[in-house]
Amino acid sequence: MNAERPKPLLALGDRSLLVRAIERLQPQVDEIVVSVASSLEQVDPRWTFVADAGGSFHGPLNGVVSTARHVEATKGLSSFLLMTAAADTPFFPRDVVASLSARVPPDGVAVASHRTNWIPTFALWTSEAIAQIDDAPERSLRSAIGVVPHVVVDFPDMDDAPDGDPFFNINTPSDIERARHHVAVYGNR
Repeated sequence: MNAERPKPLLALGDRSLLVRAIERLQPQVDEIVVSVASSLEQVDPRWTFVADAGGSFHGPLNGVVSTARHVEATKGLSSFLLMTAAADTPFFPRDVVASLSARVPPDGVAVASHRTNWIPTFALWTSEAIAQIDDAPERSLRSAIGVVPHVVVDFPDMDDAPDGDPFFNINTPSDIERARHHVAVYGNR
């Protein structure tokens, strides 16, 4: 979208997309770990930033694996839950973690959906599920989710999101303008 500024650092209202996502997620989780491309490392000292590990995983799946490895290495945990969320989806539900955790299988993943469309960047993973994703035939989130026990949790429309879509995703300049218009009209929530 903007070669000069990474998308998570784009402003929406009075804060960046990244800060918005963190602020929405913070009350729902024990700790925030941000998986990033190297260009975003050390954006803010308040949060832990983990660079994508590379290897055979790419895109958001790389973030899942990199963050899980970080948790295992720094916390010494062998069993944990990992919530994934995309910074370019700034209107996600403030109860997304509770809704997914109520349904996550013991060795699987609960993935968000809206209007029957999977939103695989918003998922609650068990560490047991992450350990199984090497069996995925492709290196995509959807493929990885498909090889582990999973449930799909549908979220309703929300008044405080463009077109009612709680997972409204910013991918183009017109998307960021729609999001900015929505914030200007309905408030900087």
